[in-house]
Amino acid sequence: FKDRKSQARFQFKPSVSIEVSKRAGENIIETIDEVRKITAQETKDWPKTVNVELSQDQSIQILEMINSLISSIVNAVVLVVIVCIAALGLRSALMVGFAIPASFLMTVFAFKVQGGSINMMVMFGMILSVGILVDSAIVIIEYADRKLAEGLERRDAYVLAGKRMFWPIISSTATTLAAFLPLLFWNTLPGQFMSYFPKTLIYVLTASLLMALIFLPTIGALFGPKKLRNPRESLKALSGADGTPLEIEGFTGTYARTINVLAKHPFKVFITILALVIGIFLWFGKTDHNIAFFTDEGGDEIYVYARARGNTSTLDDADIAKKVEAHLKNIAGVKSVFTIAGNGASNSGGFRGPSNIPIDTVSRTFLELLPFDERRATEEIEKEVRERLANVPGLLTELEIVAMGPPVGKDVTVELTSDNLDHLSAATRKLTSFFENHGGLIEVENTMPLPGIEWQLDIDRVEAGRLGLDVSTIGAAVQFVTEGSLVGFFRPLDADEELDIRIRYPKHARDIGELDNLRILTNEGALPLSSVVKRVARPRQDSIARRDQKRVYEVKGNTRKGINPKTGHDYATNLIVDDVKKWLKTEADLPDDVTAKFLGQDEENKAAGKFFAGAGIATLFMMGVILLWQFNSFWHVLLTLSAVV
Repeated sequence: FKDRKSQARFQFKPSVSIEVSKRAGENIIETIDEVRKITAQETKDWPKTVNVELSQDQSIQILEMINSLISSIVNAVVLVVIVCIAALGLRSALMVGFAIPASFLMTVFAFKVQGGSINMMVMFGMILSVGILVDSAIVIIEYADRKLAEGLERRDAYVLAGKRMFWPIISSTATTLAAFLPLLFWNTLPGQFMSYFPKTLIYVLTASLLMALIFLPTIGALFGPKKLRNPRESLKALSGADGTPLEIEGFTGTYARTINVLAKHPFKVFITILALVIGIFLWFGKTDHNIAFFTDEGGDEIYVYARARGNTSTLDDADIAKKVEAHLKNIAGVKSVFTIAGNGASNSGGFRGPSNIPIDTVSRTFLELLPFDERRATEEIEKEVRERLANVPGLLTELEIVAMGPPVGKDVTVELTSDNLDHLSAATRKLTSFFENHGGLIEVENTMPLPGIEWQLDIDRVEAGRLGLDVSTIGAAVQFVTEGSLVGFFRPLDADEELDIRIRYPKHARDIGELDNLRILTNEGALPLSSVVKRVARPRQDSIARRDQKRVYEVKGNTRKGINPKTGHDYATNLIVDDVKKWLKTEADLPDDVTAKFLGQDEENKAAGKFFAGAGIATLFMMGVILLWQFNSFWHVLLTLSAVV
């Protein structure tokens, strides 16, 4: 049988795991329900000593998130309607509130037609759009109420509101859409992740525009108040029917009187606002800030990597995994513990989690957390896990918290490239040492080949030819002391794939020493393999990475959580990147043929900053064109756009 390359453990016991992934476009909740049914059907006759459990069930997290977002949407709608009732009255507020579910239904229909899915970003967009989508409806209802206070009939008031407010509402909605339209052209992985957000807002605002200009005037003409018998004094004053806004009591009157006073001193107001803007810019520029590409709060998955170097066997890796598991028992908030040791630990086998794993990982443990409302915060669980694994002798561990958002790898990543391998290796070791000695970086690693020895067999082709040997014959003989010589194939009745049939020596005869004693049949009889093959020790080379035709290594590290004693503030990734850049420029003294490039968060921040700078200019230009079309005045355009600054 083939040698075992990896071992799986679940809840601290040996296990066999089957990972199920859904096809693209399929409903994940329905898929998981089907998996549960099939599992129950196939295992109903299994002995009770065999425990069958489902792990990494995403449907629980998804349903929890959907319920939470739906609750947030309902709460937002209720709050908006309450505010509208207080400002407009019950009947008018109900008509405004009708625009919210109607706009949401139109948005869902638009995604259905497009072939998109209703996901987390769509629901976030709906929550944020609740307060925006009612603006146009409020303008229509408020204008109609004013005309009703002036004595107009219901139908005439709402028809006039739709006519008079048509272009202001079109312009207002168009300028809002202009702010989100450039986000559709963010063609990067984070941009694709965030693309549902501007799509949602565009669909919702377009639907609210239709509601405000078409449906609300029609509904108001049918169900609105026929005539305001006792209109509020404030409404009569605002409409100009009786009195002025300056005579109104309450918040509206206070605002009107404040604006009246400020309008008499425009120069002082302008100087005050200008000084405030300049002061904020100067403060922000001279103050250090923690800039992160994406929030790392609220992760739902914790992965523990155990790293080791050397020629460890699968059994050694399993022992290391058991040592890690021994320190992870009885952690409050952890539902299950799933571990893979051996070759499967350093790749994505057995997990749907991150794939950017340290190359010297020998065991990987996944901590499945309880639902959010049934456990403490992820940060507290992470802190306890780190404390438990901090002082384990001979064990190097690393934690990765997977949160929502696009993957960007470790916090600080530097790519070194060069045509000279010796210079590149020396520079990588020097930068790795700087990372390890930097107080703000933890879990440092590089992608240099793992230290080790690989044996190279050099064949004396002249002597082999004289003895009647060729490379394939020698290779087949060597396989007797390695993985075995292939002699045929076999396919069991219950399998779809063929299995190799290999012949090799017993275990005690399969080591490096026996390779020299291996005898091979030649024209002159059985001779030692060493008569035609020379065994040479070489540094182990697991893989060769090249980028733009140059050798490349990467040095990576994560930002330490906690207070920086030098500054008194939390460690910030962007400030650590600045430290590394300063060291590379002034102290590193790297060879001229070695170039350094920052990846990870710094690379994504630069790309995002460049995109948003262009998107901001495009947005201001589109808004300026729309406002110029509306006002036909450059002064009004500049005055309106100054509010953006």
